[in-house]
Amino acid sequence: MIYVEWMICILYLITAAAAFRCAGIGDNSVPRRAKVIQFWTLVGVALFVVGVNKIADLQTYLLEGLKILALEIELREYRQALKMLFLSVVGGMAFLTLVGLGRRVRESTTQPRLLSCGAGCLTGYYMLRAGASMNGHLSLIGPARIWPLEAIGILLILAASVQTFRSMRQQLNVAE
Repeated sequence: MIYVEWMICILYLITAAAAFRCAGIGDNSVPRRAKVIQFWTLVGVALFVVGVNKIADLQTYLLEGLKILALEIELREYRQALKMLFLSVVGGMAFLTLVGLGRRVRESTTQPRLLSCGAGCLTGYYMLRAGASMNGHLSLIGPARIWPLEAIGILLILAASVQTFRSMRQQLNVAE
C-alpha cells in the first residue's frame, strides 16, 4: 500500500505543478486574468498540501490530539455524537468547496466538466475515508479499495489543467 500512497503523492504534486502553470507561475508567456490566476493558484496550493499530507499523514496527529483532549475533558459518553459532528463538518466543508469551485470554474478553465468531475471524485474519496475512520462498519471500504477513486479525481484535474493551458496557448497564437 505504501507504493500506492507514493504514486498518489506524486500525482498530486504533478497536478499541482500543472495548476501552477495555468496560474502563470514559472511561465508568463500567456497573459491571464486575475481571477484565473487566483483560481489556479488556489487549486495548486490545495493539491500540493494534500499531496504532502498524503505522505506526512498530519491528520493522524490532529485526530490523536483530539482523542486525548476528549478523554481529558471526559467527553467519552458523547463519542458517537462528536464523530457525527466531525463527519458533518467535513461534509459541509466539502460541499462548500464544491459550491465555491462551481462558481469559479466556468470562468477559469476551458474544461469545467473535467475539473468538476475530478473534484467530485476527490470529495467522494475523502468522505468515504472520513466515514470509514468514524465507523467500524465502514471499514470494509478502506483506502486499499477506494484509492482508484482518488487517482481518477487527480487525473481528471490534471487533464483539465493541461487542456486549459493548451487552450490559453492556442488563444495566444490566434491573437498573434
